[in-house]
Amino acid sequence: MKLKFALLAAAIAMASAANAAIFTVTWSGAQFGNTASAVGVFDIDTSLFPNLGGAQPTNPVGTGFSIISFNVSGSAGGNGSFTQADFGSFYFAAFSPLNYSQQLIGQTMGNGFNFGSFGAGYGGPSGDFNLFSVNPGAPTGSFYFQLTTAGGDNIGVTSFAPGTVPEPASWAMLIAGFGLTGAALRRRRGTVAA
Repeated sequence: MKLKFALLAAAIAMASAANAAIFTVTWSGAQFGNTASAVGVFDIDTSLFPNLGGAQPTNPVGTGFSIISFNVSGSAGGNGSFTQADFGSFYFAAFSPLNYSQQLIGQTMGNGFNFGSFGAGYGGPSGDFNLFSVNPGAPTGSFYFQLTTAGGDNIGVTSFAPGTVPEPASWAMLIAGFGLTGAALRRRRGTVAA
């Protein structure tokens, strides 16, 4: 019975981990002529990232999109660390499937544009990723792939890459694997002793 429960727990953990991933996103003000920058680490259920051909509503932060850390520096104002409570929603748009195991910025989409390309002026053909704050001191989305800090500096996404912070679902799978191994060893020991 315990082995069946452990197998069920492992299956649930694997199913929930299938679409979950840690991403590190960086923003820079260089293309706007300022020194502001930001780095955000997010735990994201990639099934929330649809392949879009048009406008879609924003999604709430917190369910399937968690902010692990978010830091702004070099801005005229609004520097510091922000938490999930500082942001209310996010937006993601792509026009063809992206490979979430690799750097997203620069991947070719089916419409002939690269995801997040500056050459397209961050316009809709290049997709979009944005955060929208509920705290006036936090940066907020102001254009495609662009945030504006509380100090008025614009910063654009320069990298959107898979991170290396282990996620809770990964830990659950690892623990379930140890449990299954231990159960198998106990069962084997009991058979040998009999």
